[in-house]
Amino acid sequence: MKLRTQLLLAFLILSVLPLSVLVLYSFNSSQRAFRQAVEGEALVLADEMSERLESTKDDLEDAVVSLGRLAMLPTADGAPRVVQVQELERQLERQGGIAGTLVDKLELSVRAPEGPEGPGQQVEQRLQVIWMPETPAGGADTAEKEEKTSPADALEAAMHAAREAFERVREAQAAAPVPGRETGPSAGPKVAGDPIALASGLFARIRGEDLMREVLARTPRDRGEVPFAFDVEGRLFTENLGDREQLLGLPPELLELGEQNPQISAAGGWIVAKRPVADSKITFAVARPVRDSLEQIRRAAVRNLFYGLGLIALALLGILPFSAHLTRHLTALTRGAERIAAGDLQARVAVRSENEIGQLARSFNHMTASIERLIADSKERQRLESELAIAQEVQAQLFPREAPRLPSFEVLGVCRPARAVSGDFYDYVRLSEHRVALSFGDV
Repeated sequence: MKLRTQLLLAFLILSVLPLSVLVLYSFNSSQRAFRQAVEGEALVLADEMSERLESTKDDLEDAVVSLGRLAMLPTADGAPRVVQVQELERQLERQGGIAGTLVDKLELSVRAPEGPEGPGQQVEQRLQVIWMPETPAGGADTAEKEEKTSPADALEAAMHAAREAFERVREAQAAAPVPGRETGPSAGPKVAGDPIALASGLFARIRGEDLMREVLARTPRDRGEVPFAFDVEGRLFTENLGDREQLLGLPPELLELGEQNPQISAAGGWIVAKRPVADSKITFAVARPVRDSLEQIRRAAVRNLFYGLGLIALALLGILPFSAHLTRHLTALTRGAERIAAGDLQARVAVRSENEIGQLARSFNHMTASIERLIADSKERQRLESELAIAQEVQAQLFPREAPRLPSFEVLGVCRPARAVSGDFYDYVRLSEHRVALSFGDV
């Protein structure tokens, strides 16, 4: 693989891989942060619904207590007073916003005065419906529909029944006098105004589903939230049928209540936060769709990845000339080395760069020149050695091959040059049978 290809491949790996890791990390971080934010918002909404339930219950209690103050008849001198029907009706009209949506009926507990036997006597007591909404939730039976009257008519009926009970008590007192107590027309309790039974309490029957619907209806739905609630029996409470159908279409595990408090569940592109109400069997929950938001985050991550790849492509277009310029000098060095290997010692690399490649080219040229000189010197040395060998051979031919044989003495000459060739010379010259001349020379 060429160096240029390796450089481009290294650039792509060192740029694309970190970019992909960064985009993936950013996507996961954004997704995790978004889920945490959604879970936190859903829990806040669930807590607000719990607080709203308590606030609504307090408002209802205050309203019923306010009505009860009018319905509870104060007594004076041991006799009941007449109920202020008109005032109670006006108060009911003022409370109609609460009673009309959440109160199923208002009942007055009516009892007759004590009989002749005193406080221990069993007295007649009944609950008289004094108010019902015109359209009860879930549909009322026929008996309840027949009982629906205006507050004034209902109280008038209650007073009539109480008067009858009171008259029966007075007649019993007159027929069976008690020792130690006066009898006669004035023996009974003194009544201020018309006689009537005592009202011992006002009771309100609340429609639980409407109460839950009222609480859920006041929950914000800015991001497609679906508020709902359920009890320990598994009954599901929603604001409308559309919410119920939407919730029933979710994965079943999202609607199951676990042991954790709060509990966060996620499946099918939804996040559900559940918060059980303290000291209650009700659990409020908020379902938040996150599929579209997560898809937007994913699209943003993919878009950022393509933007990054586009920038890398632009950088790659810019690095191509640079890599070509960088590898051009290396290519010149390679070609110069190939020429030298082929025997062309005159080859030189023309690189004018001042970087490491330029220094390498200059060192290469210097090495080539040195090799050329060494080869020239080697050739010259070989020539001289050849000439010296010839001279040595010639000189060896000049020395005597053998020493003369004489009867009276022996003569032997040896020449050992310090170098291959020396300027020394010797020889034997036989002048006569009894005379020998020795010659020596030095150049």
